Amino acid sequence: SNLCHQDLKKKRPRGTSPSSNALIDEVSSLRDFIPSLLSLDVNDIEDVSTTYVVKKVLDNMISKPFVATVVLCDALFLGLMIVGFRYAVNGMITGKNIETVLAWIYVANTGIFYFIIGEIGKVVSLCLLSKHSRRYFLSFWNLIDVLAILLATASSVAMRWQFAILEEGLDDTNILR
Repeated sequence: SNLCHQDLKKKRPRGTSPSSNALIDEVSSLRDFIPSLLSLDVNDIEDVSTTYVVKKVLDNMISKPFVATVVLCDALFLGLMIVGFRYAVNGMITGKNIETVLAWIYVANTGIFYFIIGEIGKVVSLCLLSKHSRRYFLSFWNLIDVLAILLATASSVAMRWQFAILEEGLDDTNILR
């Protein structure tokens, strides 16, 4: 919207009035409030997100158990992916048996699958909620997320392909150095 967010950006007095709490509760209950912010320009998003009301709304949303669960799951599956890749690569370099390396590749694939489903969920939900979702998908950090998922998937496929070519893993570990 074209609300004058500069007026809302002024410093807030220390105490909050019941009317400001009611306003925050009302804004929190607005349907599609956060996706509608994505339709703004990057500078406007930064300006609006630093206003008192929007900061309070975002603080309330972040402190909900669902958001905390999503952050925990992101950290858990990222850890699984890193550990899985690390042990799979170490196993390939040291010439461990195929079953052990493949088990670690499957652990890494669990993390990859989680992040792929997350990106698909973002695409579907934002396309349904916002007409200006293209701006979000072409943002720098979203492109980095997609690139990271593509690189992780390509690495996993390359390791599996290597085992399809060489049934015993890597015989010559000097190839990797």
